Amino acid sequence: MDIVVTDAKGLPPKSYVSIRVGETRRQALYKKDEPFRFPTANHETFKVDVFTQVGGKQISLTNFKEKGIQEDKVSFMTDNKDAVSLDLKITASDPNQKFKKAERATRHQAALSA
Repeated sequence: MDIVVTDAKGLPPKSYVSIRVGETRRQALYKKDEPFRFPTANHETFKVDVFTQVGGKQISLTNFKEKGIQEDKVSFMTDNKDAVSLDLKITASDPNQKFKKAERATRHQAALSA
């Protein structure tokens, strides 16, 4: 199934469009007539979100690489002149530890266990 945004009015510049159908989410910088492709159309509804950047700051990882742990406070002003502040803690992860995905049985596994 493809979902295409054919036009957008009032969308802030450099906005991202995010569409979720079931458990599948697709998001991209808005481009007129750009398709969002989904594997299935077995759902009754889908959700559309629009995101825009409120601010940003580039952080050096030099201290992290030297000390192995870093705590930092990131503050910046948004385009609307609002103050945003984030407390960050950066730690090294174990390269041997695999990223844990949500454990859920596939249809085939569920059928086999039944």
